[in-house]
Amino acid sequence: MLGTKIESWATLNQVLSILASYHEINVPMNCINTKQEKYIVRRNRRLYVPGGIYFITSVTWQRKPLFKENAMVETLRQTLRNVRQLYTFTMQAYIFLPDHFHIMLRLTPPVTISQIMHSFKRNFTWNYKKAKEIPRSTSLRLWQYGSWDHVIRDEIDHAKHFDYIHYNAVKHGCAAKPEDFPHSSYMTYVEKGWYEIGWGYAEPRNLRDLDFE
Repeated sequence: MLGTKIESWATLNQVLSILASYHEINVPMNCINTKQEKYIVRRNRRLYVPGGIYFITSVTWQRKPLFKENAMVETLRQTLRNVRQLYTFTMQAYIFLPDHFHIMLRLTPPVTISQIMHSFKRNFTWNYKKAKEIPRSTSLRLWQYGSWDHVIRDEIDHAKHFDYIHYNAVKHGCAAKPEDFPHSSYMTYVEKGWYEIGWGYAEPRNLRDLDFE
């Protein structure tokens, strides 16, 4: 399910040109400079870059710890695998914490991030109901509205968000060391030689200005 660490990313010029014309935009206001761009962002839509790499955060409704049970983490994983069969993407990094998750994935055109997340949330809710023996017709809210996503701009941006994912369990007190937390891709990249054991025992400097919770 995991891809290579760096395959492609949106250049700043790509991002700004799409900001001026595309329909789906959802960019933090502190990244936007012109009046035209601020107007587009206020339409509460999502930026789509064909083949882009996205960092995504999704939080459970009222921060309920849906994923404190290993069985529910596996349900989440399997749901993502199933969605990938419908809307092709490459998973580059992930972490699944009790009340939220972060993933980094690369789209396969013409797939959009909206298609992936809509399908994932819908299907996970169905799978959750099945696992908990809740009638399918029962109204159930499991997620906060929407998801926060960020298009990776360059190699430095990629490295920050990649590290943010793998440090997140330590940040939230779910583990003392990144390698102690089982529901992340960290150890995969240790085995590939991209991290050394000892990384993440203290907050990395490149993460001190990042907070996506």
